[in-house]
Amino acid sequence: MPLRNHRTPEIVIQIDPQRNRRRLFTISIALSVAGVQHQIRLGPIHYFHRNPVQRHALRLAPASVTLFNRKEAELVFTDDAALVDWRRARGLKTVLVSLLGAAPPGKSRFPQPFFLPIFFHPLILTPSDYAKAARLAKNVNRPIHFLFAGNCDAESYSRKQPSAISNRHELLLAANKLKPMSIVFPKSHEELDVLLSSVQSDERLVWIDTNVLKVEQSRWLDLLSKTRYFLCAPGVAYPYCHNLNEAMACGAVPVLQFSEFYVPRLEHNKTCIAFSNPNELQDLTANLAKTEEGVWRSQSARAAQYHQDYLSLDVFYNRLKQFMDNREEFVMDWQFAGQN
Repeated sequence: MPLRNHRTPEIVIQIDPQRNRRRLFTISIALSVAGVQHQIRLGPIHYFHRNPVQRHALRLAPASVTLFNRKEAELVFTDDAALVDWRRARGLKTVLVSLLGAAPPGKSRFPQPFFLPIFFHPLILTPSDYAKAARLAKNVNRPIHFLFAGNCDAESYSRKQPSAISNRHELLLAANKLKPMSIVFPKSHEELDVLLSSVQSDERLVWIDTNVLKVEQSRWLDLLSKTRYFLCAPGVAYPYCHNLNEAMACGAVPVLQFSEFYVPRLEHNKTCIAFSNPNELQDLTANLAKTEEGVWRSQSARAAQYHQDYLSLDVFYNRLKQFMDNREEFVMDWQFAGQN
């Protein structure tokens, strides 16, 4: 972890919590697990209205709260472009959190933009979990061939996604139309354990609605390491979701509709399986079941390597260290998922 013993400046995170509270505290957690002291700027209302991610972030020792505008701090993380320009004119370093929403990354007005849209889920955003995923990626005994696991709540996940990307509810409707022999919906841990104990890979799509069958965070990475292909459904408001990072880190090949939203782009049949329409799920499930062992192993290795090279926690730490060490660079344009 390259930042722990590195001299760090006074750091303040100033991101509008009204729109992006989760992003604010996710950045704080990423800094905290590297041992980097920093302050989170909050108003009194947001200080007292805490969700689980906020409570977790504030329990980590290097983080503290400020109720004041600290725009002259040595280093500021912010989504306010006007503040970036103000600080740049004064020779102060700023990490501009350019929020990725409903479109692929655009051209930055700053050189060498840093693309890392999302980390692991904030509650497993630790070096030990990333290291565990890297170990699990080498697992070749994977009794589940094709998996989806996630929240399918219609109220939350029926929002329109960009372009031709299907939201989770639309994908669930398509899954419900699959032939019974092509899909299974485990509703208990006992049913899931039967699938996981099989010596042969189940060729069906295993669909876990976590509102029906909750998968504890402590079991999540292990589950991903026992599947070959993972259906990456989009998040609530934009396609980026931590499930893709976690799946790739564990060597599960992502199956998705939005490969062009990543930099570099995910490549079909190499680092991902791309599809365009939920009506393809029936043929997609059948075709994945026919994938040769050597082909899947190559795809799995490439997926895990892609995560390590472009989406890992170490990538963030190394880029931030490089930015802090460079006396000529005043703005680090971090392209990060969030609501504008």
